[in-house]
Amino acid sequence: MVVVLLLFGCKSQYPELEDGIYAEFNTTKGKMVAKLHYKKAPVTSANFISLAEGTNTLVDENYKGKKLYDGTIFHRVINGFMIQGGDPLGTGNGNPGYRFMDEFHPDLKHNKPGILAMANPGANSNGSQFYITEVPRPDLDNRYTVFGELVIGLDVQDSISNVETNAEDKPLDSIVLQQLHIIRKGSEAKKFDAPKVFENHFAEREKREKAAKAKKEKIKTETKNKHGKQKEKAIELESGLKYFISKKGNGEHLKYSLKQ
Repeated sequence: MVVVLLLFGCKSQYPELEDGIYAEFNTTKGKMVAKLHYKKAPVTSANFISLAEGTNTLVDENYKGKKLYDGTIFHRVINGFMIQGGDPLGTGNGNPGYRFMDEFHPDLKHNKPGILAMANPGANSNGSQFYITEVPRPDLDNRYTVFGELVIGLDVQDSISNVETNAEDKPLDSIVLQQLHIIRKGSEAKKFDAPKVFENHFAEREKREKAAKAKKEKIKTETKNKHGKQKEKAIELESGLKYFISKKGNGEHLKYSLKQ
């Protein structure tokens, strides 16, 4: 009996799924499972995973050590379009305490039902909110970051999208994401360090911004010095106007002056 129990306990979840990282959405309408494209959208996937597992170190103090998605609602539902969730406030205005850049990959498109992508108020302002599409929406490509797709539970997505809503597209009866569980299958998936990947994104971003600022200042200084030297060598006319010839040409002289 002990051996049987041990074997049962070691049995992996969803044996039909290939190696990878998956998100299991346990909702009041049923269960959905999405495959995360953590290799093609590593930063966005790392954000989602670390928020789900409560390991994100950059969140607001109110969310530190907490599984942010558990107990949240799908606050915006539009039949024939998508279902949106991930807001810790449940109003559509919540975020984890930071914003991060868009992450587009040419292979990741809104080309089928069940696409998992980041919802945001504008470019490069991603936080915790996400949506799952009901239909293909190519018009959203390169506007919202795609980082996963449903492999189980399209019928559940459809049932959520069909609920009755108010004028603001909020379900009259709350659809709760009771638990968001991350599943890792295979050695590569288990090695993916979500908190570290996400932290490095901000470190690299800061490094790039500092380099860009330094380059800008260098160009500004070099240009100022160049103009200063040109001013010293400039020829002054009786009128007080100064000019500097940076390069002499060999073309023909003008035959007429402006006075003619």
